[in-house]
Amino acid sequence: DKEVVLAAVQQDGMALQHASEDLRGDKDVVLAAVKSNGDALRYAGLLMRNNRDVVLAALRSSWGALRFATEIVRNDRDLILGVVRDMWWAAEYVGEELREDSFFWYQVLHQDHLGWMAFSYAPAEMRANKGLVTQAVKSDVLAFKYVAAELQCDREFAMQCVKQDWRVIKSLPEEFAEDREIVLAAVQQDLQALEYACPELRSDEDFLLEVLSENARAVSYMPEAMRTDRDVVRKATEINGKALAYTKEEHRRDKELLNTAMRSFHGSCTGLLWKEEYCFGERRRD
Repeated sequence: DKEVVLAAVQQDGMALQHASEDLRGDKDVVLAAVKSNGDALRYAGLLMRNNRDVVLAALRSSWGALRFATEIVRNDRDLILGVVRDMWWAAEYVGEELREDSFFWYQVLHQDHLGWMAFSYAPAEMRANKGLVTQAVKSDVLAFKYVAAELQCDREFAMQCVKQDWRVIKSLPEEFAEDREIVLAAVQQDLQALEYACPELRSDEDFLLEVLSENARAVSYMPEAMRTDRDVVRKATEINGKALAYTKEEHRRDKELLNTAMRSFHGSCTGLLWKEEYCFGERRRD
């Protein structure tokens, strides 16, 4: 009896499984069931699982219901683009035809700022597509975590992505933590990138001095032994006079190092002796 079944599925959509085949193909009954519980779609007749209205009603109740829709529905481009825009995680159940369609993923990435999250469900060959991945990383650097392994290990592409946003270095394969050029490209944007460099680079004097040429604060990332070594401090100050501000107080009060820092800023000093004690970075005493 249709009325009895309607009352039952309105209370518990999963009761649809006990309905007759005819009623599981009845749109009124199926709609009532999926509105109660979207996953009841699994017990609907084939024609109902192929009905856009029914599938959308089920999705409003349970996004996972998409997996019970027919392949025809799951390959309906317009419908699926709308679903993925509203629920990016539903991309897990996109139909096979759309999954293998690079233009579909291009549309996903461009229609919404969370498209890169939906893209994480794309098949490996799509996540190895440089054009698609570049767009995904532009949306959010976290997208690089889901890039196909073969592309993650592509040094040229890794460098391109790091130059686009230094934070990509956090998701690079470990081997790139030893790559001087890649780490330098990241560090030139933000010194925090040094935290993702290998220990050898973080203690490499020549590398750190190269970093320091553009950012004096790099001195604060040097190992203690370097920061207390007067010869290293002298080299750093010759390269970037501002570096002296990040050294130990004894170095900031060192007249020779102060002169070196001044030369870095203004060229040669007058040669006049310092007439009073002074510490770089402090106000001059009256």
